[in-house]
Amino acid sequence: MEAKPPQIENNKNAPPHSSLVTASPPRKTVRHDFKNSSARRPDIAGSDSGGGAGVQADLKTFAAFHVHGASAIACLTAQNPRRVLAVEPCSAKMLRQQIEAVFEELPPAAAKTGMLFSAENIQTVASFFSSFVTRHSSFPARGLTRSWCPPAARDCSNPRR
Repeated sequence: MEAKPPQIENNKNAPPHSSLVTASPPRKTVRHDFKNSSARRPDIAGSDSGGGAGVQADLKTFAAFHVHGASAIACLTAQNPRRVLAVEPCSAKMLRQQIEAVFEELPPAAAKTGMLFSAENIQTVASFFSSFVTRHSSFPARGLTRSWCPPAARDCSNPRR
């Protein structure tokens, strides 16, 4: 398909024989490489309804680096830039199923975790990665990073319990 040239509009304040370009040329489309495991990153984290953090922000960052981002939502938040109104965890069973679905078809070379919210979710993720690393020896076996822990779930500071 041939690209259309930018539209030209005469600028009344411009010198004679000049024009003002009012549209930019078409952007080059960037395609993610789904077949290359190093270009895929699942994000296991909380969802930020305000879009400034959590899975939403991570997926935007992945896209900026031409990495295909997939996600497993560990908890939902009702928030905006000023405040968090509520946080609800995803069940451990549903979280495990999300992770399995993503890794089944899009096995990555690495993964990112964010707010997992509860000790049960941290244990679910740790258990999955333990079994996944055993089955796929090329996956880098790195420890889970400590996520934000709500006051009601202080026992999530030790995910290997």
